[in-house]
Amino acid sequence: ANPGVSEEQIRHYLASRCREYDTNFRSPLTTADPAGHGALRFVSRCHCGKCQLQSDFSDTKGLRPIRCYCSNCRHFHSTSFAAYLPATVNWTGISSIKVHQDSCAVAGAMERFMCGICFTKLGARRVESDGKVMSYLCLGSVEDESIPDHLALDWQSSFEEWHPQSRPAWWDAMPTARPTFARRTERIRGHF
Repeated sequence: ANPGVSEEQIRHYLASRCREYDTNFRSPLTTADPAGHGALRFVSRCHCGKCQLQSDFSDTKGLRPIRCYCSNCRHFHSTSFAAYLPATVNWTGISSIKVHQDSCAVAGAMERFMCGICFTKLGARRVESDGKVMSYLCLGSVEDESIPDHLALDWQSSFEEWHPQSRPAWWDAMPTARPTFARRTERIRGHF
């Protein structure tokens, strides 16, 4: 079909252009916790860099993120769920921060914090009935490098769910069965 170009040259050319993962690809995250359950500092920042904050944790044992599916949290974050981490955060002294009074179906009335320039969601704060202030750090603003691999891997399956009955209708939908065809790279390599 291609005069002057051998099948081997075509296979080589196509194989070099394919960007699919190899079948033995594994996540670079490890399950090992080299330092044990110790102190940890999460660094958060907005897109434009005007709002930066740090959250210190004395112990990471039992540290679990929260996924909230209530409509207010989903709309505020423009996502399928809001991902929070209960934290001690000092919200004062950040010049560009903007405060939005809102509510959550589970937490009740809360203040939501975002950058006043790029509108990155940074976190939320609520006052409990006993007067205790509870802060929640938005995990979407935490720099990846500050989350240890073992926590990132654990948090993929270990989290607290708030208001799961408000999940979007499509969330639990199962994909339709499609006929299985050999991937193009498998055909090129002669596996099929």
